[in-house]
Amino acid sequence: MPKRKGAEVPSHPSMPSPRIIAIANNKGGVGKTTTAINLTGALVTHEKRVLLIDLDPQANASIGLNVLIAPTAFGTKLLLQDDRYTIAECVYEKSPFLDVIPSHRTLADTQHTLLLDPDGRTRLRAKLQTGGKPYDVILLDCPPEVGLLSQSALQPVSYDFALISESYYTNRYQRFYY
Repeated sequence: MPKRKGAEVPSHPSMPSPRIIAIANNKGGVGKTTTAINLTGALVTHEKRVLLIDLDPQANASIGLNVLIAPTAFGTKLLLQDDRYTIAECVYEKSPFLDVIPSHRTLADTQHTLLLDPDGRTRLRAKLQTGGKPYDVILLDCPPEVGLLSQSALQPVSYDFALISESYYTNRYQRFYY
């Protein structure tokens, strides 16, 4: 069978794509950020190259990893705002195995821009496909909502965690459906 034009096999093996994991729930206080930080720590302990992207304007993952930034500094806001900034420019190296793209409370202002921009919801996916170091795992710590930041995080995922809290407020409406 003849070979297709342009179907040549590259001479070097391609890098495996990273596992992209979004940790999301529309409710706050269920352990999203705690899970993200602890999972990051466990993976780094096993010498996996990890990128943690804090998509929550509360910036608790950034604070927990001691990566505090100014409102105009490189971080998640500038990464999502438009196509000028790459992942490599927004990364803060914490260790040989851990990079962080931190958040700031002004990230909440970006949601309106993402809504109006036709490529807003898919910008993070496009940037994860084209830039950055060769990571084993990319963790996305989502805000406690189902807004555009969470939708942007769910676009590129390989796996997602929906953390569920067993509490009165989580289960109070279930009785109406039985």
